[in-house]
Amino acid sequence: MELHPKSASSLSRDKAQIILLDDNLSEILQKQLKHSLYFWATFGLSNTIAVPVLGLGTLQSSAYFLSTYTLGLAVNKLKSS
Repeated sequence: MELHPKSASSLSRDKAQIILLDDNLSEILQKQLKHSLYFWATFGLSNTIAVPVLGLGTLQSSAYFLSTYTLGLAVNKLKSS
């Protein structure tokens, strides 16, 4: 089956309208987008600060962020249990 640009765009538009009409799906999507935005903003900010302030290289700074983020997720999961 071959998709043409018109059919692909209309399919995407129809799917987006269905998601926006369903309040639960819309809320879930907004929550996921918000989480993703916070994750990447925090990642960028922590790397921007950690490289010059802590004297870390970009790879070490990313590993540092990953470890602290994972620890934060674990603590949050324990608190919610």
